[in-house]
Amino acid sequence: MKYCYVVLLLLACCGPTGAEPTNYLSIYLCKLANKADVKAALSGQANLADITLEPEPLLADHDFVSYDTNMHIFSIKAETAKRLSNRLSPSGLPGPRLYRKLGFGYLFDFSETPFVLKAMNERICVGTFLCGLSSGMYGCPVIEAEKLFISESSTNDVGFFLERGYPGDECGVGAAPRKDKRIIAAVEKLFPITNCPSKNPLQ
Repeated sequence: MKYCYVVLLLLACCGPTGAEPTNYLSIYLCKLANKADVKAALSGQANLADITLEPEPLLADHDFVSYDTNMHIFSIKAETAKRLSNRLSPSGLPGPRLYRKLGFGYLFDFSETPFVLKAMNERICVGTFLCGLSSGMYGCPVIEAEKLFISESSTNDVGFFLERGYPGDECGVGAAPRKDKRIIAAVEKLFPITNCPSKNPLQ
């Protein structure tokens, strides 16, 4: 009995403490009931803590290849980008799709798709995925791909901009979540050298 007690005590002391986040950096899609909820979320009128999220992140630690905290650009693996294209396709049709004379590939023609960005397992902001050709105006953070199309055979990483607002940063309202210290802390955990703000290769 005494032996079992000691084993249990050791397990309690050495087991997971819950101090470390599941993901340092992650993006979740929102589960919003109707257009009114979408409008409220993207206008900053919704309580960030009350927004229901999908159970699994759309992007998690293992998906990110780099993150520039100065330029607010992150890159993901090609296969992850293709999955993202399929998941957020306005047509609902999985790729690859035929795009003009470029052949078959994957489009990043995202329609308005709300997300919540989390850093250090804490909610930072709500924003929306968007196509860079959109004619709308948004005061919330926006994620858009740096290119509209990649070929079916592409293996190159794909970059995405995290903008304060759209069509320009000047459209952003309220606080500037991109500069949140928790994002910088998360990036430094994921990329301790190459993506540290003071040692950023893209500066």
